[in-house]
Amino acid sequence: MNDGITFHNPAEHFMHLMTFSKSEYVCFSDQDDLWLENKLQRMLDIESALAQAEGELGIIPQEVADEIASKANTDYVKLERIKAIEAETNHDIAALSKGITEVCENGAGEYVHFGATSNDIVD
Repeated sequence: MNDGITFHNPAEHFMHLMTFSKSEYVCFSDQDDLWLENKLQRMLDIESALAQAEGELGIIPQEVADEIASKANTDYVKLERIKAIEAETNHDIAALSKGITEVCENGAGEYVHFGATSNDIVD
């Protein structure tokens, strides 16, 4: 639904949608807005695989791919930091990319998420 009103977070949007319901029960299913530890690690695994594939194909330097892959885990990229970045950006994949970039060394961060779209990671 698009009625031209802009919201700053999912909760505001859901509450607005509730005003249109005439039903006794309403269900919204949009779990991708939630950051859970296993969701974060799965998305980091995808970013790692992307970097490794691009390194193997020569799209990005292999040492850069190795650095991204070595840091794309929850030992380095913390869930609380991703949540904080997303609160600033209002974009989950931008938060993920920035979170990985922050922990990468030697300029490898500039290659995080290289050539990918948000849907490549989420889908």
